[in-house]
Amino acid sequence: MKVAVLGKGLAGVLTALYWRHYSPKTEVELYYDEEIDTEPVGSGSFPGLTGFLADTFGWSLNWHDNPWKATPKFGIKYEGWGDKPEWFHPFNFDEVGMHLDPHLFQDFICDTGIFKVTQKHIETYDECDADYVYDCRGFPTDYTDYNIITNPLNRVMLSNMPNPDNVPWTRTVTTPDGWTFVIHLQDRVQYGYLYNGDITSDTEAEVNFKEQFGVDNITATFPFRNYYAKSPIIDNRVFLNGNRYFFIEPMEATSVAGYMKWIELTMEAVWGERPIQKIEYDMQRSIKENANFILYHYKFGSKYDTPFWDYAKSLELSDSFIQNIIDGDIRTNMVTYGFHTSQSVMNMYDNLGRIYKPV
Repeated sequence: MKVAVLGKGLAGVLTALYWRHYSPKTEVELYYDEEIDTEPVGSGSFPGLTGFLADTFGWSLNWHDNPWKATPKFGIKYEGWGDKPEWFHPFNFDEVGMHLDPHLFQDFICDTGIFKVTQKHIETYDECDADYVYDCRGFPTDYTDYNIITNPLNRVMLSNMPNPDNVPWTRTVTTPDGWTFVIHLQDRVQYGYLYNGDITSDTEAEVNFKEQFGVDNITATFPFRNYYAKSPIIDNRVFLNGNRYFFIEPMEATSVAGYMKWIELTMEAVWGERPIQKIEYDMQRSIKENANFILYHYKFGSKYDTPFWDYAKSLELSDSFIQNIIDGDIRTNMVTYGFHTSQSVMNMYDNLGRIYKPV
């Protein structure tokens, strides 16, 4: 069997690596276009990725000296959300995520020789000599075939600063215009100032960004949408993944977890273990639940009383299942909501500390 992967971003290299690791007899080829750059954003992961990489590469990887400047991530620190000055979303004591430089990670995986890598611009799926194709070529150019997800953010401004110390968690810091992620890599700290461009201009955002965090350079500014594909499977042969499939703002850094879950589901479908319609339904539900979980955070506001936060608090949730977990109707560690356990849902709710009931 042959599997073709289009795109050299995180979703692309993870898809190819998964297939080679779990199905070593499958012929895997990754195609990329050298004219297309991957997204310039440092990434955080949930637990799961580190375990998979350890299984794949064994003792050749370690925290002291790894090829993509990764640092351990023990959870997410929320600053300025709800009533508390700060609160923490911890990972279990025996689990760890990571912060990583995605460009170095992608280049390392592709240079290992574990799977074939070909520089080629692909126009149509028929150009791929493969039984199955994964399209991981980044953001779509046309959103006609996508559902838009309710979220208050649509723009991000990035900056890098020297790393004075190693902080083993992602900081999620509220601002008058939204919030900012702070990710500590081995050689730098990456900041992402997230805001709504319809409420805050780029000029206002830059002034506030520099004033609050002391950054002295802006490396990139770009818009984004929150969305998912209406049909992520084409002709029972092509699977969308990565930003080509869905994008949800990075509050809980669940993109990589979503990519990995979808790869696993599609492999089960290819192997005949689960119906293809079932995996599509399950993944679409997880994406919508994850977006709803993130939106729930905004309902409790922040320490700022600004137009952005008034708007963010006004957005309605799309389903009430999360409230059943909070109300105690469902209290089992086996229950998941999006890419989260019920424990994560309750930790978020208990720390934000107010009662919100969806209409």
